[in-house]
Amino acid sequence: MAMISVRTISGLYNGFLIVTEKGYGMTASWLELVRKNDSNLVKLCRVDTFRGSGRGGQKRNKTSNAVRLTLRDLVVTESASRSKAQNITLALKKLRLAIALNTIQRNIVCPPFPEEIQPYLHQSTIRINSQNPALPIFLGCLLDLFLKKSGNWAEISSLCGVTNTQLRRFVEKHVALRLALDKVRRQSADNEGISAEEAQKEP
Repeated sequence: MAMISVRTISGLYNGFLIVTEKGYGMTASWLELVRKNDSNLVKLCRVDTFRGSGRGGQKRNKTSNAVRLTLRDLVVTESASRSKAQNITLALKKLRLAIALNTIQRNIVCPPFPEEIQPYLHQSTIRINSQNPALPIFLGCLLDLFLKKSGNWAEISSLCGVTNTQLRRFVEKHVALRLALDKVRRQSADNEGISAEEAQKEP
């Protein structure tokens, strides 16, 4: 499994450092974490509850049913439901996406493509909706490819079996991925001493 520094597009980064019952020191790739089921993933997180604000009635405002999940440097919150359990479930979906697109410390695991996203490759268009549990894995793999291939859209499109235009449309549709790619470009620009305007130019 290749390990590439987001900062320099070469070199080495550690994987996620996770808090376990035995303390710090366990590492895992983003893919391993995203694949964990809810019960196992939440065990790795610090879980805080607080009172939700806004709509939802008196029960929502008087009960600490909103949740905050913290996994090392990643923090997500959810307060949409009156149910604490439902908020944890929704927060874990957000956390999986945050893990898949984290650019701070990252193990490059793709390619090869994980089995979960094989059905969505080499199709006439990229069809994977926001409710699909494989979406974080798909987005994470695209980020890996952009890092490993230094942002070469043509080569990445070829690997995914879609046209350059289709890939660009997909990236524009998914804001979280686009923001992650923008962050990588800015980091690369800072390290290479090029201007912000040049960093925004896509190959």
